[in-house]
Amino acid sequence: MTHPRFDNKLLSQAMNIFLHFSQSQNLSKTAQYFGLSVSSVSRQISTLENELNLELVSRHHRPLILTKNGMMLAQSLGKKVNEIHDIVERIQGNSCLKPDLRIAFLESFVHFSVEFILRLRTDTHQIICLSGTTDRLKELLQQNIVDMIVTSDPWLEVKGLSRMRLLRESSVLLTPKCLERSVASKTWSWQQLTFCGLPYIRSYNQSASGKDVDNFRVINNIPLTSTLEVDSVRTKIALIGQGLGWTILPAMALYQNQDIVLDLLNHHIVISPMPAPSLKRDIYLLAQNSTNSSLLQKVNNELPNLLKSHVCPWFDNHFPWLASEIIF
Repeated sequence: MTHPRFDNKLLSQAMNIFLHFSQSQNLSKTAQYFGLSVSSVSRQISTLENELNLELVSRHHRPLILTKNGMMLAQSLGKKVNEIHDIVERIQGNSCLKPDLRIAFLESFVHFSVEFILRLRTDTHQIICLSGTTDRLKELLQQNIVDMIVTSDPWLEVKGLSRMRLLRESSVLLTPKCLERSVASKTWSWQQLTFCGLPYIRSYNQSASGKDVDNFRVINNIPLTSTLEVDSVRTKIALIGQGLGWTILPAMALYQNQDIVLDLLNHHIVISPMPAPSLKRDIYLLAQNSTNSSLLQKVNNELPNLLKSHVCPWFDNHFPWLASEIIF
């Protein structure tokens, strides 16, 4: 049996919560899915019981289980919800009705948003295109403000999401030009960086990129001294251009900030491969399971094509050694 969609817009939140609980049989999992507390989930189910004048959950058992009435309602309602969703999609596909596209991008991918909108505008009724940090994107998806996000966090602990990997990118080393002559070879070692005399400029530790690098350093036992912490890639690059430190950036951050990167390149900053072990990250398209399936497929096809047509030529031109490190 196909599981019902638990965020169906035709149902109240209480009904969606009840449907999810009927599958999970676990208040904590249902609370996590909807981003609520366990007590809030319990109150929503109680409210639904009062509205229907039916006992849906037996509270005499631990863990809680559905009553006979609850099982009947969940089975019938779940089936009807899926039938309605499929009918709506068929109608949308066979008529002039077009779905809304609500999507949010990781900040390093905002550069593509205009071209992306141009490619999808004829297939949609309305487009909402937002951006933010990974944590902000998760909030937008959780609060049902958007239906899809492009993010570096697969958010595996949350059920009910479609996950598609768009690309894998390597990170690079950014150092000030003044350090170039302090290393004999063209490549750095972690030991040389540790004792280069300049601090490592780290990302704010609550950001996704900051957490990724911190985890990478801990796992690989890389001791780095950091006295500078910022939440902006452009600030990082500018500080390095002034000779105030060095940092690690994902490749796509270079493309997103190409104006300042190319302006400072050669005369003020040097971009080179990371010492081994290197840091890589995956970029995903996450979507609610209730998202229009044909629109989701269209987005999943268009995004990689858009990235390839813009990213690959740019890296081939400016950083050919890095082009092969971006894998679609």
